[in-house]
Amino acid sequence: MFTSGRGTYKDSDGICSALIGYVHRVNKLITVQSLKSRYLGDNGDVVIGRVCEIMNKKWKIDIQGYDYAYLHINSIMLEDVQVS
Repeated sequence: MFTSGRGTYKDSDGICSALIGYVHRVNKLITVQSLKSRYLGDNGDVVIGRVCEIMNKKWKIDIQGYDYAYLHINSIMLEDVQVS
């Protein structure tokens, strides 16, 4: 018995792909990665991005994903910089 993961759904006949892409199987988990996909982040991922806007105490960062990432200035440590 397999488990349906990202890019799949359960049907009466079994597990079907919801998109065109590459099938990945890890143990009993089946996932499908789209041929043309954007990054979908997950907790604990390390990413590199480009700051595209500086707002009030946070940065808007383009990580080439489905949405922008936001980094609050209190979440980082900069040497010799004090946040007021």
